[in-house]
Amino acid sequence: MDINDRIKAVRNQLDLTQVEFGRKTGISQGHLTSIENGKRTVTEKTIKVICATFDVNEEWLRFGRGEMFVKNDSTLVAQLAKQYNLDSFSRRFIETYVKLPKPQREAIKKFACAVAASENADVEIGAELSPVSNENHELSESEIDAEVENYRRELEEEKSTQTSSALLDGKKIG
Repeated sequence: MDINDRIKAVRNQLDLTQVEFGRKTGISQGHLTSIENGKRTVTEKTIKVICATFDVNEEWLRFGRGEMFVKNDSTLVAQLAKQYNLDSFSRRFIETYVKLPKPQREAIKKFACAVAASENADVEIGAELSPVSNENHELSESEIDAEVENYRRELEEEKSTQTSSALLDGKKIG
């Protein structure tokens, strides 16, 4: 199997038509057909674009060594999205959630548990997800509001830190 066959294998593995693959990579359908049929050589740029766009292992694409895809959070989420037929919002929600710092994920879990408890949902919530100790205690509305406010402050703090960092990165030091 040469690089041209491996490009076709990637496209087939992703279950994309040549047009869809081309749209995502900026390669025309005609050019892609020529590549897959071995009538055109694969450029360095094409290799880089395919690897970056689809998390393809460059070593595999070039030489057939290793796994087809690089395993990272994004590809794992993509696999989940495909397996469970998730829409783009659901996929972005999961990606965003797993990238949050642990304290923020904990705040979201507590909030979700509080909402479920306040709605008297028939959902059994495990001990590790419980927003309070193992006591039989539901959060009051003011406790829920306080949790939400704490989470809002954490998000604003993070946004402020990112903005400050971006501003510092934009300035030349020296």
